[in-house]
Amino acid sequence: MQVFKMYTKNLKESSDYGILVIDSLPVLEVLARFDNPREELFHLFEWLRDLGVTTLLISEMNPDSRAYADKGEDFLADGIMYLRMQETGDVSVQRQIRVVKMRATEHNTDYHTMLFDDGQFKATKVLGTKV
Repeated sequence: MQVFKMYTKNLKESSDYGILVIDSLPVLEVLARFDNPREELFHLFEWLRDLGVTTLLISEMNPDSRAYADKGEDFLADGIMYLRMQETGDVSVQRQIRVVKMRATEHNTDYHTMLFDDGQFKATKVLGTKV
């Protein structure tokens, strides 16, 4: 974990990036060999906040589960965005996004269709429903 932190901090000082994407949190946990994952994730989240950048931590969840995390990451995070592939018919699938949590912000918690067009992501009202 110290090597990751050193590299991330040095890169921040040299390029002054504003967004850090970590793909994926479970891989980082394995590489860091956390002895106490819950406590060490708490310290990692604090360190990331102190870094002063917007950080996106990518993680997967079991589609049959309603839990967004298994070690308390959902309580540590300031926001949770949930992405899914939703069947909208017998052969159609749609990418959808939902803001589950966004600390200190009033936000819509409905699902939205996620589109990628002209090099940009866009979220619209759901374009269809499951038949």
